[in-house]
Amino acid sequence: MENTPKLRISHPTANIDRTVAFYRDGLGFDVLDRFEEQQGWDGAIFGHRNWPYQIEVTHKRGEDDVPRAASQFDCLIFCIPEGEQWEKRMHAMFDAGFSQVPPPELYNDGTCACYEDPDGYRVLLHKGVWKK
Repeated sequence: MENTPKLRISHPTANIDRTVAFYRDGLGFDVLDRFEEQQGWDGAIFGHRNWPYQIEVTHKRGEDDVPRAASQFDCLIFCIPEGEQWEKRMHAMFDAGFSQVPPPELYNDGTCACYEDPDGYRVLLHKGVWKK
């Protein structure tokens, strides 16, 4: 798996600690790396070892005005094929202190639970296998 390309999606954050709680405690991702003072930046990388994608959040030290997500359509969608795993994630998000928000209209079909990370980016948990 070492030679498998990985996709890393990155966005700025205003609150690394709260964002770590969202992705680690709520969504169940591992913290793969965390860095401080790397050329003036702090950050964290989330994912699961040997999975082909990662999520990164970064914060430039001394920069307090971090823009929120531009719209509700700035989102990540995770398909969770087993109902039991989906329910487990829902409970973990609640236990970590995160509430559902309305999903974007395109995904409002009763199969998605939608959450907003501390920076306004939406994460949709789709119950079931994606059809295509």
